[in-house]
Amino acid sequence: MDDITNLDGMPVYVFSGANDEVIPPANQQDQKDFYDHFSANTTLVTEDVGHYFLTDTFRNGLEWSYGDLISDWAGLADDSTDWFGVGTLIPINQDEFWTVSDTFPDRNASGIAERGFLYYPDNCVGSSAACKLSIVLPGGGGNVTEMIEQGFLQVAAANDIVLLFAQ
Repeated sequence: MDDITNLDGMPVYVFSGANDEVIPPANQQDQKDFYDHFSANTTLVTEDVGHYFLTDTFRNGLEWSYGDLISDWAGLADDSTDWFGVGTLIPINQDEFWTVSDTFPDRNASGIAERGFLYYPDNCVGSSAACKLSIVLPGGGGNVTEMIEQGFLQVAAANDIVLLFAQ
């Protein structure tokens, strides 16, 4: 695990749906405050959406947010890239991220699945590409399959973005 002091100056993007009744916007403000405490370059964006992304909302929101957040990006490249032809999607074991407790007596109660997934474009391995990392949290009953259907992998492949899908 990386030293927490490495957050100093690092860009962190936190998104909140203004109409999200499952995870209220105040929770995302708490996330921003956490990262700000460690001197990260934190951006909190709140959009007029609920808990779930619709395809157009996701595509347009991601293009605006990443392009706005990372100043050297002129926006995202076309998302028609064949993600499975230019990258790798692998399962990762998430057992170390939950423990049995009174609050979470079993995995189902914890909300953490047995495995998450990692996608990386081939261009991000063994090259000098300046790849970015996005941690995708498909909570509230969402899953990686839904995120794939929304176009996450195509956008990642076209823009050298490594995706960590924690479930």
